[in-house]
Amino acid sequence: MAQRKLLTNGNAFLRTDGRWGGVVWYADERGERKRKSFSGTTKAEVNKKMTDYVAAFDKMVMESDESRKTLEESMDNWLRVFKFPSVERGSYDRLECTAKHQIYPLLGSKIVGDVSPDILLLGTSRCENHYVPSIIQDSTGMSVFNAGISASGSIYFQYVTLAHLLNHHTPKVVVLDTGESEYVEHEGHLNMLSFYAPHIGRCAEADSVFSQLGMMGRYQFSHLYRYHSLSNAAIARLFMPDEPNDNGYTPIACPPSFPSTIGEPQQPLPSAPQMLNTFRRFIALCRSHNIQLVLSISPSYSILDEHYYDELKAIAAKEHLPFLDYDTPGLYTDHPEYFYDNAHLWEKGSRIFSQRFAHDLKILLQHNKR
Repeated sequence: MAQRKLLTNGNAFLRTDGRWGGVVWYADERGERKRKSFSGTTKAEVNKKMTDYVAAFDKMVMESDESRKTLEESMDNWLRVFKFPSVERGSYDRLECTAKHQIYPLLGSKIVGDVSPDILLLGTSRCENHYVPSIIQDSTGMSVFNAGISASGSIYFQYVTLAHLLNHHTPKVVVLDTGESEYVEHEGHLNMLSFYAPHIGRCAEADSVFSQLGMMGRYQFSHLYRYHSLSNAAIARLFMPDEPNDNGYTPIACPPSFPSTIGEPQQPLPSAPQMLNTFRRFIALCRSHNIQLVLSISPSYSILDEHYYDELKAIAAKEHLPFLDYDTPGLYTDHPEYFYDNAHLWEKGSRIFSQRFAHDLKILLQHNKR
């Protein structure tokens, strides 16, 4: 999130009319240069006004920086400002009760900005349900957080997520669990981006995606309209998961029955050039922050055409990026008992997969250190 910041502490000068003036320069939330002017009969009077303004400015920036707040302070503000106007009173009371009695006692004093993993996992529900951070951390010796979000399936969403996260913390490694379907245009991708509508104006990199897709105007038009979005339900899931999770990982319970048919071979879908371009921007954004990017495709219970991922693999090869493909015939498709459905592993399968992925990632990172 971009923050207002002081560029000078103020300069006093004698004006032509015999009075004293002063100017304090600062950058606003968009990084634009602004100034605050002062005047007085004496230089001391102007200097005091500027000193008081600078102190108030610093205090305001400190209070508005979410990363410096405790989880209780940040979440309480989110409930009152964003949730209270948008849900029934009974629903709000339940959320508030859950926060006060279940979350705050355990995590309320934690500083929001203290979440600083070495390895960040990004992707959709397949990321959220397939990668177990504790297993990966035990293997690599690096802290891990799974930031996968269900139904977020587009490279647009992953780019915006990364852009916002980089304003708070720069991980050493980003693992993008990706797939061909995340580069095919459909209306659902644009709808899910409304998750980030409340944060428009706080990150230029993220805003560029809204502008690119022609979505900026409808959210800028009304400050309140932007909160009528999927973020209400999605943020509630992030803050208040149904079950305790392992650094963002959400396990899926054993299904009553395992997938019985694997289906016909799936053909590659036509990727949208604009989405592939956003994929390249994602790669460039990682490079600009000296982040090791690893591309991964976790298992599904399906048969894919041998050229299904050729387009993504070609970009990875051109950019000299590691591409770990676990969605290949025979690797996991011989084990339907690992799967909840054709697209998702249940907890047993995700732990078995995470052990293999953690080993491969460890070898990869060790090789890159040489």
